[in-house]
Amino acid sequence: HVDKISGNASFFSIGGFIDEEAGFAYFKSADIAIDVHKFDVSSKTWSLVQTRSSKDDPSLSACAKRRYGHSACSYKGRIYVFGGRNDNDGFKEDVCCFDISTSSWVNCRTSGQVPGARNGHACTLIGSTMFIHGGLIEM
Repeated sequence: HVDKISGNASFFSIGGFIDEEAGFAYFKSADIAIDVHKFDVSSKTWSLVQTRSSKDDPSLSACAKRRYGHSACSYKGRIYVFGGRNDNDGFKEDVCCFDISTSSWVNCRTSGQVPGARNGHACTLIGSTMFIHGGLIEM
């Protein structure tokens, strides 16, 4: 999973690996949207964020799919998620954006040379630039 702090004193946990053998059968469906949980630091309360998913808007189908091994950075009210993998679709090389104020996945258009698909990597944000480091690539 990936955890990020937003400017409004909330902590977000997005996606992650779920062990199917532990009884999480819903994870087998590729159509399930990635889960987003919010932790309010002031009240010390967790909540599942009701997000707009691909069922609400088919154009978001790639963004809102569950994944693990991804990285994320928050910037100007959005959480930018890169890469990771999905057991049905394999390794990812996309950038998905979660808008904190609307609790929705928004399409994120990028340009330039996209880093190769990977999972288990790290990222950091310097200024307005997201740097990706390491990870496993699919051969």
